[in-house]
Amino acid sequence: MQPTLPAACVGTCQDTLLDNLDAVGPNSVSAHYFEQQRNRDTISVALQFKPVDQLDIEFNMLDVKADFDNMSHSMFAFPGNAWNGLMKLTDLTVDGGVITKATFDNALVVYDLINRQSTIDTDSYDLKATWNDERWFASTHLGTSKATGGTGRQVYGEFLNWSDYSYDISGDRSLTFHGANPFLNPDAFQIDGGWGSDPGSAATWNPGWGGNIVFKPTRDEEKYAQVDFGIRLDSPVYQVRFGAKRREHETGQEMGGVSLATVAGYGNALASQFSPRPLPGNYLSGFPNTGDLSERFTIDGWALADWILSGDWLAPWQTMPEPSTFNDPSFAANTWTVTEDINAFYVQGDFSWDRVRGNFGVRYVQTESNSMGWACTVNVSPCPATAYEPTSVKKDYDNILPNVNVAFDATDDVVLRFSAAQVMARPNYGDMSSYLWLGDQTLTGGGGNPELDPYRSTNWDFSAEWYFAENSILAGTLFYKDVSDYILVTTQEETHFNQNQGRDTVYDVSRPNNAGNASIQGFSAAFQQTFGAGFGLLANYTYADAEADNGDPLPYNSKNQVNVSPFFENDDWSARVTYSWRSKYYTQVDRGNFLVTDDYDSLDANITYRINEFLSVSLDGMNLLDTNYYTYAEVEGIANTEKLVRGDYRTGRRYMATLRVQF
Repeated sequence: MQPTLPAACVGTCQDTLLDNLDAVGPNSVSAHYFEQQRNRDTISVALQFKPVDQLDIEFNMLDVKADFDNMSHSMFAFPGNAWNGLMKLTDLTVDGGVITKATFDNALVVYDLINRQSTIDTDSYDLKATWNDERWFASTHLGTSKATGGTGRQVYGEFLNWSDYSYDISGDRSLTFHGANPFLNPDAFQIDGGWGSDPGSAATWNPGWGGNIVFKPTRDEEKYAQVDFGIRLDSPVYQVRFGAKRREHETGQEMGGVSLATVAGYGNALASQFSPRPLPGNYLSGFPNTGDLSERFTIDGWALADWILSGDWLAPWQTMPEPSTFNDPSFAANTWTVTEDINAFYVQGDFSWDRVRGNFGVRYVQTESNSMGWACTVNVSPCPATAYEPTSVKKDYDNILPNVNVAFDATDDVVLRFSAAQVMARPNYGDMSSYLWLGDQTLTGGGGNPELDPYRSTNWDFSAEWYFAENSILAGTLFYKDVSDYILVTTQEETHFNQNQGRDTVYDVSRPNNAGNASIQGFSAAFQQTFGAGFGLLANYTYADAEADNGDPLPYNSKNQVNVSPFFENDDWSARVTYSWRSKYYTQVDRGNFLVTDDYDSLDANITYRINEFLSVSLDGMNLLDTNYYTYAEVEGIANTEKLVRGDYRTGRRYMATLRVQF
């Protein structure tokens, strides 16, 4: 029951609630506006030199400088907020275990904004030399790449409002306000000014939290060196090759800035103070019947940033904080470095005898990683700036990875293939880091896990290929994969300092974890044929049945995938249309429930004209169906679980024209 006095949910509302105590509803109902401007300059250089017939030298250089400034502004209603949502419930409708409709009086509504200035500067150099004579061959490969950039400046702002509203997710998802729509009124949203008895006294007032302005630069650097040798033999094992590779990688980011600790009467500014404007008229035009979500304002985030830096928001007893990594727990939690050093050695033999050919070999890999971050050394919330110390989690593991590939020419136009291999995939660097983000209103968060182990698998494949005509093939493959230590994002309760509430709070935090063992089995079929006059068709289908040892589905595995691509090619023109479809798949476990991405399809097209041997021009169209990307929570025992939407996205159709010069 609601602890409010008097209770808001009474009569029919109370009866429906008591009859459906296991019903599930949305924590928030929101719409987001994202806008980005991209500018990219690229210089690519490729040189090839052959001083003698046996020696080939290649050099490649890439320089990319890009700007990706963007803004992401969101309007939220928070029906799941314990104090300012659930306790304001006055009516609800339950269908199939889901609260598909609900009404709230004087409940929390939030306007969030993020403006970012983002850059990237990448330099890559690669040198390869290959020696090849009648008996011996050898190569050496050296390279380095370095990328810097990230977020040079980011402003985050949060404005609050309390209004009467209803939501409806029974069909088209909508939010409707009763009375004036606050999404159209910048004066209706205000930064939280905190609480207490006297805002003029530091001793009696607890500031609110209105956002921050931060810097978050990133860096990524890799160096590598590889040597390969081989010898040709007069035997069924006609070639033996061996080699070694060293790779050193370091990546990380730093975060620091100023948080907005606001006091009523001084820092609790209205959204109308920062150059409000309406969103474009076609906002949410791809989603029908969204109610009041489609009409709203936005503000100038950079005007808010200037206001924060000016100090005009400070109460007389406050001083302007110095930008730092350690004056806010969220800044320290997003400052991290990951290093990874890899040594790899391999030997491989290539064989051919009568109608049988293939190769066999083994690879030995050593991996050392170090995930570094910062941790508070005292049991005080929030952590004092002087109480942070560096942390380090080191991992060291070896892998022996054998493989064999065999092909048998059953007839002149039928080839049978078999392969078996042990493989591994390391966690990505962000997942290995110590980063953490928290949502103080939703009491959710996410972060990395420095304790992750690599993803390992033993793979078996058998295929048959029929080359029934020139440039044509019909092929089928059976496969089985025995997976260990697969990675799954799961949610657990963690206690962290809540800046909005000014106290420690329990959050549902999602982090990647090694979830155990799994298997994947299935088959694929592929078809390619040219019909004459330059026309042809490519098509393939894959069926993959994946399941963990405990019966859970494997993340990101679609049971069915289809691709169909008709094409045309001649000396001057080429054109291709590609249609793709994949069935639903699971992504992670959140608060005990699987998050599901619904099935979706896409259509892309390309046409290219070769002007001469140096120039060509092409036009690409992407996402021509303007497909929406729909995710929902799958809750066990809830019949109508697909109504529990987590996100519904449309990125729009995209077009790109390219002029290519080569010489």
